[in-house]
Amino acid sequence: MATPSTSRWHPQTKKYEYNYGLGINFYQPMIDYLEDKERGVRGKSPHLPWSNEKALREFDPMKTIKTYSDEELNRLARKTEASAKEKLRDFKTTSKSWYQLSQSVSAATITEKIQVKKTEKKKKNILRQINSIQTKMKDDFEYDPTLDKQIAAELKSEQKYLRGKSAKAIEQQLLSKSRKNIAETIEHDVGKSEGSVVARSFNFSGHNRMMEDRLCKAIGESFEVPLENLSAELKSFDKRSQHFFYDKSKATSIEIEQLNARVVEAETRLKTEVTRIKKKLQIQITELEMSLDTANKTNIDLQKTIKKQSLQLTEIQAHYDEIQRQLQVTLDQLSVSQRRVQALTAEAEEIRGNYESALRGKRQAEQQAEEYSSRINELTTINVNLASSKSKIEQELSTVVADYDEITKELRISDERYQRVQVELKHTVEILHEEQERVVKIEAIKKSLEIEVKNLSVRLEEVEANAIVGGKRIISKLEARLRDLEVELDEERDATLKPSRF
Repeated sequence: MATPSTSRWHPQTKKYEYNYGLGINFYQPMIDYLEDKERGVRGKSPHLPWSNEKALREFDPMKTIKTYSDEELNRLARKTEASAKEKLRDFKTTSKSWYQLSQSVSAATITEKIQVKKTEKKKKNILRQINSIQTKMKDDFEYDPTLDKQIAAELKSEQKYLRGKSAKAIEQQLLSKSRKNIAETIEHDVGKSEGSVVARSFNFSGHNRMMEDRLCKAIGESFEVPLENLSAELKSFDKRSQHFFYDKSKATSIEIEQLNARVVEAETRLKTEVTRIKKKLQIQITELEMSLDTANKTNIDLQKTIKKQSLQLTEIQAHYDEIQRQLQVTLDQLSVSQRRVQALTAEAEEIRGNYESALRGKRQAEQQAEEYSSRINELTTINVNLASSKSKIEQELSTVVADYDEITKELRISDERYQRVQVELKHTVEILHEEQERVVKIEAIKKSLEIEVKNLSVRLEEVEANAIVGGKRIISKLEARLRDLEVELDEERDATLKPSRF
């Protein structure tokens, strides 16, 4: 291969700057995003440059992608194919990134597509030349269309074989096939012409030989000239493509190296960013584990408090049962005391009747007291005794009041306990809403305590009633004493009347 001159190495400046600027605009947003992320600035997430090439139109300032001609595409395809082959040779020894491998694969696919198009164009050109030769052949001898169909079928069958082949291989294949087909057509036409000439007449043998020689020469000349032109065009095309790909290889290699450097830099930045994110996530995981431990501890503490509250509630339930039992006992005592009250009311009515009679007797005694002044002193002593009994009754009432104060203190203590229990219940309700039913039970306990307070008030009333009964008993004793005094007065009267009789 002839080395190109240095004057032809310079690429087209406009196209090179345009393509380079487009690539930079396509890769630059990712690099800027990584730099902003390192500085702590949140920016808009860019398109990933390795995803696909559909976003190139978005970064194009002209909003159009530069189009290449078929010749340029063929040259670029050959160049990329050569570079891909070189990279594939060195693949086992050198470690390459997945981006480079994907680009090489895409270049190979593009090369294959371009080669297929190239072979199709070459086939069309050859078919045109064959059609022109066939038209020339029609003028000289009879044309057979079946032969043309056979040639077209053979060309279609060879289409799969020609895909992915190089230009030289395609050229050799086409030359060998064309020579073979020309030889077969010549033999077939010569045989056919010989048969037709023999059938027409057997007298013109010399003339037929001369015509056959002329036909062979004409056919050879008509096929050799286009084949030589085709081979010359293929050689010139190969030379031009080699020069162009050699020129383009340097510019694209520089561009690829720059892009690879930027890609490597982006990969390193991504790796550092990934490590930093991993560290942050590890710190967050440790913090979450610590918070989980604290949550577990608080859960254990809550379970302990729940157990304590359940024990307290069982104790309260037992206390409630005890209070219910005491309430039942007090109800029994109440029924007994009611029966006693009924008996005492009957006795009080009797005592009232006796008291009225005693009052009547007292009146009589007062009338008689005027006569019996000597007995006044005794009556005063009786009054002193009554005062002393009154003081005793007052002392008993003070003891009853003291008992009442003690009972009120106990009630206050029970109220304080109730308030404490209520506060604890509120606390348990705030912690666990499931304790609402037990709170209802505690409210029932409150009602029972209120009933107990009422029972205590009833007991106080009973104590007061007992005190009244005690006073009534003293009154009955006084009435009995009055009766004794009346008896003594009667005796004294009898004693005074006996001397007067005598």
